[in-house]
Amino acid sequence: MESSEPLQDIMCEFRAGKMSLEGTRVVPDTRKGLVRIGKRVKKA
Repeated sequence: MESSEPLQDIMCEFRAGKMSLEGTRVVPDTRKGLVRIGKRVKKA
């Protein structure tokens, strides 16, 4: 889920990825991901 308003306070941020099974091997998806958990200040 992506929002046009930026997060005011980022509480946690980490890199994330995906793995796939090819036969008997587990291989990484080469695309890079970033997960951010934060909060927004509500406008009155």
